[in-house]
Amino acid sequence: MTTGKFEPVRIGVAGVGSFGLLHALTLQGLAEAELVAVMHRRQERLDEILSVGAIADEEAKALTPAGETVMNIWNKLDAGAISDTTEAFDEADRRVREQQQAPAE
Repeated sequence: MTTGKFEPVRIGVAGVGSFGLLHALTLQGLAEAELVAVMHRRQERLDEILSVGAIADEEAKALTPAGETVMNIWNKLDAGAISDTTEAFDEADRRVREQQQAPAE
């Protein structure tokens, strides 16, 4: 396994029917991939997909405190500040458990 920052695979999806949409949504959620293009023969379908994506992006902006903690640790892993994935999982687990035990403010 390599350590440090990695470059995601840049990929596009041609055709966003049922399976194409599923592929695009899956790729968009992977840290190892960067969805760089989506093509379809009908502009109306592309517009529909873009509107769904915009709504999902807005909804994803609000992470829970635990989600923010995990994202911060993954960012450290990507930047090379944490070099071992096991260490990253352990730190994320520890911090989230600490947050769950802390009294609500």
